[in-house]
Amino acid sequence: MRELVRRLLVRNGYHVITASDGIEALGVIERDPGAVDLVVSDIVMPRLRGDELESAARSWRDDLPVLLMSGFAHVPAGGAPPGPSLPNVLGKPFTETALLEHVRELLDAAR
Repeated sequence: MRELVRRLLVRNGYHVITASDGIEALGVIERDPGAVDLVVSDIVMPRLRGDELESAARSWRDDLPVLLMSGFAHVPAGGAPPGPSLPNVLGKPFTETALLEHVRELLDAAR
């Protein structure tokens, strides 16, 4: 899934730094919090869940947007639209369009 998301984002002009798990991703953020504009993470990961990564990342930069992905049934396919009253969760399976819309909306809201 990580490689698929990376390819979709790169193909659409985004610079992507990948990490093998939440601990590695947190290390990237800790080294240079200003270098990361958005975190995209699965909720279920080894060593550090996506929601834990979000909390830890926000201790370094509280305005950092985070898009979490989930394949669990309680998240609608394509996800709920990001917004203050809804979690920033993209349900799996999702389309390239849904991913790009969520990413763009979160980046625009962070400006």
